[in-house]
Amino acid sequence: MARQFVGRERERQLLDARLRDALAGDGQVVLVAGEPGVGKTALAEFAVTRAKSLDMTVGWGGRATEEEGSPPYWPFRQVVKATGGVGVELWDPRADRGPGERFRLFQAVTEFLLAAAQPAGLLVVLDDLQWADPASVLLLVHLARNVAGSRLAVLGTFRHTETGGLRAGLAELARESAVSRIRLDGLTETEVGQQLAGVTGWAVPATVAAAICERTQGNPFFVAELGRLLGSSGEVAAELPAGVRDAVRARLGRLSADCAAVVSAAAVAGPSWTRPRSRRSPTGPWLRCWRPSTRRLAPGS
Repeated sequence: MARQFVGRERERQLLDARLRDALAGDGQVVLVAGEPGVGKTALAEFAVTRAKSLDMTVGWGGRATEEEGSPPYWPFRQVVKATGGVGVELWDPRADRGPGERFRLFQAVTEFLLAAAQPAGLLVVLDDLQWADPASVLLLVHLARNVAGSRLAVLGTFRHTETGGLRAGLAELARESAVSRIRLDGLTETEVGQQLAGVTGWAVPATVAAAICERTQGNPFFVAELGRLLGSSGEVAAELPAGVRDAVRARLGRLSADCAAVVSAAAVAGPSWTRPRSRRSPTGPWLRCWRPSTRRLAPGS
C-alpha cells in the first residue's frame, strides 16, 4: 500500500526544483532534518518517486545504523552497491591509515557516483545520518564539494535532536552553495484532519483533529497511531497506543538521569511549563541538563 502523503507542499516544490537542477547539470545536496516520526523518510520516498518520473536513476539503501560492528562508510557501501558498483576495491582497509589513502577513497567514490549520474541523472538517498560514522560524514562533505557541474542529487535525512557526530559535518556543509536544508515540523490542524481521514476512512470532526493535533504536536507518526484508535464516535482514546509508548520510551532511554528527571517534571506540569529563567532557582537537574557545554537535555542535539 502506498504511503499516505499529507501537506509539505513547499518542501515538495523545493525537492522537485533541486531534482530538476541536478538533471540540468547543476548537482545538488538536500538535507532533511526533523524529529523522529515527522515524515523525513516519507519526503525521501516522494523524492524517489519524483526522480523516477523524471527518468533519473535512484540509489537508495544508504541507511546509517547505530548497530555496533557496522563497518566504516556503511551508508556509502550500500549506495555504491545499489547503483551497480561492486565497489570491493573502494573499501580497502588501508583507506583509514592516513589522510592520503582516505582522500583517494573519497575521490574514487565521488568519481564513481558522478559517472553513474551521467547521462540520465542520479538521486542518492542517505537515511538516518545522525548515526553515520565519522568517515561517512567526511565523505559526504567531500562529495558535496564536488557535485557542481554534475547530474547528481544527494538527499540526506537526519534527526535534528541527535546530531552529536554530525555537527562538524553540518557546519562544513552549510558553507557549500550546492547544499539546501529542509526542516520538517508538525502538521497543521487541517493537515492532521486530512491524515486522520486517510487513516480512519471517514471525515473526522474538526474538534477531534484539533485535539489530536495539540496532543501530538502534529507529528504524523503519532497522529496515525492515535487515529487507529478512534472509535466511530470520534472520541480520542485516553490510553496511548503501544507504538507511541515504545517510541517515547526509546527517546527517553537516551537521556541522562538528570534530564529524565526534568522531563518527568515537565510532563506533570503540562504543555505550559517553561524552564526557569533564574540560575538562582533550585533547579540543579535542569541546569545540569541545559548547560551549553554539555547539552545533555537532548543528547546529540
